[in-house]
Amino acid sequence: KTFSTRIYSSYIPIHLRLKQTPPFYINHTQSIMGSVFGSVSDYEAPKYDLVSKREKYEIRAYAPNVAIDGPANNDSNAFGALAKYIGVGSAPNNDRSEAISMTVPVVTYNTDTDVKADDETEAKQGGTSRMQFILPSSLQNPPNPLDKDLAIVHRESNTFAVTTFSGAFNHQQAVAKKNEFVEILAKDNVPVIQPIEWEFWRFNPPWALPWLRTNEIVVKVDKSRLEN
Repeated sequence: KTFSTRIYSSYIPIHLRLKQTPPFYINHTQSIMGSVFGSVSDYEAPKYDLVSKREKYEIRAYAPNVAIDGPANNDSNAFGALAKYIGVGSAPNNDRSEAISMTVPVVTYNTDTDVKADDETEAKQGGTSRMQFILPSSLQNPPNPLDKDLAIVHRESNTFAVTTFSGAFNHQQAVAKKNEFVEILAKDNVPVIQPIEWEFWRFNPPWALPWLRTNEIVVKVDKSRLEN
């Protein structure tokens, strides 16, 4: 398997990680050390054009891409199901048995949206949480998942307001960051889609130092009303 599928393997239970050949901890020591200090340069990330830049955020126009999507009631279980689809810790769990490179970020979102939701409210909506791996851009025709809970999703081109921050957060903990960001966008008269459509993006493996991790909150913007 490629290094890009191994780097996130600590999300996977140890008995599954040990099935990897060659052992995940032997090769690419330099890259692994880099990942401890926040480097994610080994991974493909979604392509975008910078529309504008403010002090605390950017407006970015993202190209279409394809993702594998599944339920995310629990981060570890959700990651494990998606990781098996691409071939981390086991044979690839897709209809072509095709190993697929890991990319960044790992995306989580809620299917229910509420601009005024607080941490407690959204935590109670855990049944509607979803997780996605955005697939490599070279994979135009991805294999179908064998897990019935997973689905291939075609993500449209979108314009997002994006704020970047460090630290160790799960999706529920990121809700407060989202609420703060939405307030900033409202003060700046940025035309966001209503009800709010947002995602939490995490770029680093769990062993990365928390203060060197890259996280992003992305909020969908109405590009037809956007003034640069």
